[in-house]
Amino acid sequence: MPWSFSGMFQNIPSNVKITVLAADPKFSRFGDVKHIAEDTRNLDVRVLFGVSHTIWAERPEAILDVIPLPRAKL
Repeated sequence: MPWSFSGMFQNIPSNVKITVLAADPKFSRFGDVKHIAEDTRNLDVRVLFGVSHTIWAERPEAILDVIPLPRAKL
């Protein structure tokens, strides 16, 4: 049975949006994104192609591209 994220998304308030950044299946043992809870409301799943499990180290800018955060004005 493939590992599933579904247990992690139980009892999430409706006002909370969840974004999952998934590694490219070619570089990860994770497998298919359909193993992520498909029936969870407010769930946004993004596969970052060409990136392995260490998204934060390989392409930190991808996190800011996908999840816009307020940026300081310099």
